Amino acid sequence: MATTMKADLIVPEVYAPVAVKEAAQAAVMTQVATVDDTLVGQPGDTVTFPKFNRINPAADLSEGVPIVPQKLTTDDMTATVREIGTAVEVTDTAELTALGNPSSRARVAISEALAEKMDIDLRAAAESTVGSSPIILPAADALDWASITAAIAAFGDKWDPTKVAGIIIHSRQHVGLLRDENFKSSLTFGSGQVIMRGQVGSLAGNIPVIISDAATKTEGATDAEDTYNALVIRKGALGLLYKRRALIEQDRDIYARITGFAITAHLATKRLDDKGVVVLPTRAVI
Repeated sequence: MATTMKADLIVPEVYAPVAVKEAAQAAVMTQVATVDDTLVGQPGDTVTFPKFNRINPAADLSEGVPIVPQKLTTDDMTATVREIGTAVEVTDTAELTALGNPSSRARVAISEALAEKMDIDLRAAAESTVGSSPIILPAADALDWASITAAIAAFGDKWDPTKVAGIIIHSRQHVGLLRDENFKSSLTFGSGQVIMRGQVGSLAGNIPVIISDAATKTEGATDAEDTYNALVIRKGALGLLYKRRALIEQDRDIYARITGFAITAHLATKRLDDKGVVVLPTRAVI
């Protein structure tokens, strides 16, 4: 005889870690960022990254003349740890009368909301012009092979497709790529090939093309003139540092008969390499 046991069901106390994992998995931009947990358990709310400056090219040498050493210098980059989060409340009446399971859905909803916030913050860090700027290209008519090659050219002699984490696009830019013969749709990928979350295909030597609608949009005079920022991000150019990963908590108001569900995380986001991010604004193809 089959007996349903507690271990077979979703128990609120053990569901929280599952929802936290779902929050991390739902975020798209985290896949192209360098994730670091070294801040966990450490005091302070500011983290400093050493940024090594390039030295001058090597020079011609004369016999017997000593080499004059160059100075290796760094610029400090700091990021402030912030707390992000959201919450949902469910009344007993809603729990008992609504279709489905509002409490379970509340946990999923706040997890998805946190993931969306992480994507927004990582994009803001990638595009930030405070203090320094990424490589920003002029707006193009559409996201296609021609505009992507302009982004590739912007990397100069540092271009290496194996060192590019991904190309992040808005869903309204995807239409233009679907019409481009240089774009390889993920629908054509062979069995066993790893596909990232949100990946719709690849370009320029199997660089992942990933959709994220947490994109910067610039309003035009008409919808056809609106532009969306695509990002070409090199590995190691974007950092996500956790002070504390996502935490889900619930609380009960016995007088109001309400159960509250909250999710929070403490983290810092930072662009670590100005020359490792190319911002490519293009119009959406309707």
